[in-house]
Amino acid sequence: MRVGIAITMLMLVGYIMYDLGFLSPDTELKHEKIAVRFMDFANVTGKEKLADMASHWISNRLEEIPESQVVKYSDANTDPNIQIATAGSNQRRKFAQQTGAANLLEGQIFRESDSLVFDAKIIDLADGSIRQKFGPIKCAIVNPMAGINEITGEIRGWWASRDLKFISVPKYEAYKSYLAARDVWLDDMDLAEQHLRKAIASDPTFIDPYFLLLGHLQNEDRYAERDALLIEIAINFKDMNARQINLLEVASADVAGDLRRTYKKFLNELDIAPEDLFINTEAMVMATYFVNDPLKAIDYFQLIPVDSLNLDNCGYCTTRLRTAVFAYLELDSVGRASELIQYIDEDEYLNIYRKIQVYTASGDTTALRKLIEKALVNEINRSASLWTVVAWQYILSGNDEGLEMALEMAQSERINHSTYTKAEVSYLLGGYSGIEHTIDEWLRDFPTNRYILSYGARVTAQIGNEDKIAHIMYLLDTADEEDVYDYGYYTYYKGVIEAIQGNDVKALDWLELAYSRGHQFSHLYYHNDIDLMPLFDNPRFQKLIHPMSQ
Repeated sequence: MRVGIAITMLMLVGYIMYDLGFLSPDTELKHEKIAVRFMDFANVTGKEKLADMASHWISNRLEEIPESQVVKYSDANTDPNIQIATAGSNQRRKFAQQTGAANLLEGQIFRESDSLVFDAKIIDLADGSIRQKFGPIKCAIVNPMAGINEITGEIRGWWASRDLKFISVPKYEAYKSYLAARDVWLDDMDLAEQHLRKAIASDPTFIDPYFLLLGHLQNEDRYAERDALLIEIAINFKDMNARQINLLEVASADVAGDLRRTYKKFLNELDIAPEDLFINTEAMVMATYFVNDPLKAIDYFQLIPVDSLNLDNCGYCTTRLRTAVFAYLELDSVGRASELIQYIDEDEYLNIYRKIQVYTASGDTTALRKLIEKALVNEINRSASLWTVVAWQYILSGNDEGLEMALEMAQSERINHSTYTKAEVSYLLGGYSGIEHTIDEWLRDFPTNRYILSYGARVTAQIGNEDKIAHIMYLLDTADEEDVYDYGYYTYYKGVIEAIQGNDVKALDWLELAYSRGHQFSHLYYHNDIDLMPLFDNPRFQKLIHPMSQ
């Protein structure tokens, strides 16, 4: 059942986050409190107050570290003749209670001929274990501050970075394969995957190819493999740095279908490398399709000049341009979208679709006709189907004249119509009863087909037969239960059915649930869905389509 599997998935994510020591989203790291004590037993150095000077200087330097908590110098140096580190658990406990410290930096100074020697160690006051040793540092006896300053640098550097995990250098072959995968990304994904798996095999401790492979499996809808890889990362990489932990949190949020959290966590990655083409483009995609924030997508897009992109050999660059064009259209910046569309070839359906959006928005029917004629000649897509795309866009914009032209072209006798295209044209013409029998046959023969279920939901709702609506709702429920990774798809169409029926409250209940389960924004959904147009001005709907304003 869907509910049981959903709980299992959330438990999986919870296990990963707990096992890696994740904090809750609202928790901030608080540095453990430290006390500093240096000793110069019996004044063997002959330098008066030297130990006090060292304790005071080091305490002050540690306090300069952001969020560092240091015990007041005078409070830490009570009982100066007792060496806390070796005085036993009772003494450590007493000192911890008096000072509130969890750690103690205890050092000593002694003399060797005409030199001074400094050494120190940080101990955990709870169990007496040594966390880190420093020194020995030697300096001329005539210049003790040189020794104090040198050991202070060691201590301060370690204390400031103790929560950081430093990345080890990967093996040469692994790194070469990883870069090779990036070079062919989106141009040849089979080859990219081969390179990534070779990188992992060459050096299983190199985490970067794991994350790139994780994204690839997600994009390919290979969810079971993605989840297995996510668990493998959690098990094999126990000592990740903050950036790697954040990337795993991004992946975990994505698995859970939490679009807002996925985007918000990914912004940490963008902050680190805003001009990295991979990272920046991913942020654009998330801003557009995860949280419907086209303005942010354009902000990210403008960080990397278009003329710096290698559009001939960079599939990722084409994705970037397509996303930017869509974002500009969402912002009603048709002029800028028209400028960018010139960079995109007409060699695949997604590019053609984006050009259709631009030409319908700009009213360029001549360019539309040429585009669809060329697509028909190149057999990229059925011409009639492309004209139904045009019609959909004209319905959204309220262009009745353009809609009439598009539907006339879609019905043209010279076009080879499939049954699917005829059904689409009939639906856009409002001829629901004329395709009712066809829909009934499809639902009987292919009750789990995604396209048929979604299209059947629209037609059935428009016809209004209560028994058939109940049946399509049942089919959507069944598909939802059987498809572990539907991410709100079937829930969305329950919302569409209710919207067509005029049940706004129920429609919004389903649509909000669909988004919470991971159903993304696109050129067909939510505020771009012709059957949800009666909801467009509803305050709840506006809140739904602007999730970052919540």
